[in-house]
Amino acid sequence: MTIRTLIIEDDAVYARILERICRDEGLEPFLADSGEAGLDMAERLNPVVVLCDIGLPGMDGIEVVKRLTAQMSDVLPIVISGQATVENTVRAMKAGAFDILQKVSDPSEIRMRIQRALQTANLHRQIQYLKTRDEEFGDIIGESKAMKAVRQKISEVAVSPSASVLIVGDTGTGKELVARAVHRLSARSDKPLVSINCAAIPETLMESVFFGHERGAFSGADRARAGLFETADGSSLFLDEIGELDLRLQAKLLRALEEKSIGRIGGTREFMWMSD
Repeated sequence: MTIRTLIIEDDAVYARILERICRDEGLEPFLADSGEAGLDMAERLNPVVVLCDIGLPGMDGIEVVKRLTAQMSDVLPIVISGQATVENTVRAMKAGAFDILQKVSDPSEIRMRIQRALQTANLHRQIQYLKTRDEEFGDIIGESKAMKAVRQKISEVAVSPSASVLIVGDTGTGKELVARAVHRLSARSDKPLVSINCAAIPETLMESVFFGHERGAFSGADRARAGLFETADGSSLFLDEIGELDLRLQAKLLRALEEKSIGRIGGTREFMWMSD
């Protein structure tokens, strides 16, 4: 992908020099001869690096840099000054300039400043990627081949609207972290993840907890209650320690997962969950 660079310079000869240097660096330069024109172009082009003369007609380069950095958090402006005085340097840096360059600098100096800006832009992109990845995958960290494969598999299954995912691993290896990452990356992330530890449910209540019950279905059922499958409809349901369940109930859960259909205890109708 070609990196766009904006050159805001009213001196046509010097602007062409900068343009040629940018092209030699593999950049795609665009020219503007005033601050106002430069701001308009920046809005449309979203450049990574901006080379801006301080002594522009009308709006000066300091004001241009102020407005650029206020509108575009990732832009890296390099201010060009005919006199790189302490005063101009301080004004430029306060305005948000990444660097200040004297207008008579030789081409090698200009190239070095541009390369430094590009390195900084690349670092910003890497940091943003890591932040985004951390937000998506939570506490799943590590750069080993195995962990990269886990993250890749999470991304693949998360896009399915109704996938049933079996997460295996020893206690403490992070099965719930994987479940939460799958949910966070899915289209269901706007709803809370429904999670339950199957080993903590009393055996006499298991079927009611999962499938719900109608009023009067058993002693103490004074009102109808939705089960976890109904509660999680449109979201994600994480059943932790599912292997601890009674085999008879595991068979019923398998049927619910395969047919996307459940029935409350004491009820006569089937409830379709996660249907397309």
